[in-house]
Amino acid sequence: MTPEEREQFLGSPALMPPNGIQSNFVDPPNARSQGSATAQLLLATVFVWMRVFTKARVIRKVLVEDYGILIKMLQVLYAGAFHPIVFLLGALPLGVHQWNMTIRHMIKHTYYYFFAVITYSLVMIPLKAALVLQILRIFIPAHAHRTPLFWLVHFFLWVNVLFYSTIIIYQLCACQPMARLWDVTITEGHCSSHMLVHIISAAINTASDIVLFVLPQPAIWRLTLERTKRLALSAVFLVAVIACVASAFRLRYAIALYRSSDITYQAALMGKWADPELTCGFLAACLPVLPSFVRHVRSRRLFVRTMAMLGLRRAQLPSTPTWPSSGGSTRKKGGPVTDIEFDELVRRPDGASARSSLGDRMEGSWENLEDVQVPKSCIDGESTRGVFAAS
Repeated sequence: MTPEEREQFLGSPALMPPNGIQSNFVDPPNARSQGSATAQLLLATVFVWMRVFTKARVIRKVLVEDYGILIKMLQVLYAGAFHPIVFLLGALPLGVHQWNMTIRHMIKHTYYYFFAVITYSLVMIPLKAALVLQILRIFIPAHAHRTPLFWLVHFFLWVNVLFYSTIIIYQLCACQPMARLWDVTITEGHCSSHMLVHIISAAINTASDIVLFVLPQPAIWRLTLERTKRLALSAVFLVAVIACVASAFRLRYAIALYRSSDITYQAALMGKWADPELTCGFLAACLPVLPSFVRHVRSRRLFVRTMAMLGLRRAQLPSTPTWPSSGGSTRKKGGPVTDIEFDELVRRPDGASARSSLGDRMEGSWENLEDVQVPKSCIDGESTRGVFAAS
């Protein structure tokens, strides 16, 4: 193909329009929604840094999943990952029917879609791992026996890691040379069926989101708490329902993409549901520390004085009530119980009174969902009081 022929080919429509429709290369209809993408990015960023601040400065205990969340956000924001590509796709613009663009523009669309899939999977690996580790830490105590739920959670964790790693490797190796995947002018080499992988990915995502919502529910509803408190604890994980809905819509459009020749349009509809799914994942990982963060802000002198100036509350500076510990010292009432303190409370000779104190303390601080740890008896099916362990 001569340079002149190549230029003529690149300037032709990427797909023949349906009967009665004329190609529109100037101002085609599109599905661009930059405002929605920006709002979701800001929402996820605010909640992630809220969690980082709360765990590092308020609870003062940073765990493996906290580092995972920070790494994910660095991937999303700074590593040329998912959201930069979302904004680039939006500027093309996004969601244009293939007959309303030239082959040159279709190549650019397909190029961005390819790297969006790769970065989406890169973000999903630590995101799903952080969510599973959070469930494992809260609902399966470290000192508990290896129950079937323990092995199920671990199996689910490693299946997700291996699945998304496989997706990344498959996408990188689907075409030889790789550029053939997005550049239709390359005729040498070969490509495997890379469209089917979107259906598999969306189906596995939908199933895993459902599992992440269902896993903690039995343990939550076996706790001997008031119904409203169980509902509040369960509501933290209800955000996974929104993620399930987003995954289901992504699956629907992945099937439509597989059956359609209008690739750029169907891929845009499928990709638009990936962003809410990621955002809901960040919210599910960060919401458990929200009560601790709110209490910390409300206890600050600046907040109290500001609210008093606005006439919304009386100018009464917060006090720090204490409760007696086993060693005779005082601690803030409603503060987190560490793993060592939990063992001391359970193993003390006067265990009955110790557990009573722990129960009273739970009633005063149940809102700190990050500090909830379900006792082993709940996992085994017995009804008991919830025990709070430090995050």
